[in-house]
Amino acid sequence: LMNLPATSLETLKKARKIAMGKGLRYVYTGNIDDDEGNNTYCPKCKEIVIKRSMFSVIENNLNKGKCKNCNEKVVGIWS
Repeated sequence: LMNLPATSLETLKKARKIAMGKGLRYVYTGNIDDDEGNNTYCPKCKEIVIKRSMFSVIENNLNKGKCKNCNEKVVGIWS
């Protein structure tokens, strides 16, 4: 699709909001510099459990797959 313009940040954020409104927990804007849309949040306390900057993890707040803040399990492969 190199002949089409890139999807705008506004459109990506809107799509993320719609998906989360439908019950999806882990929705990312991806491949762009979007602080909120790059991170993984705890489904219970809403704290950041994985903080990313573009393609790099800069903070990991999980302990054995659980949120360090409230101990809620976060779905994923963490080994």
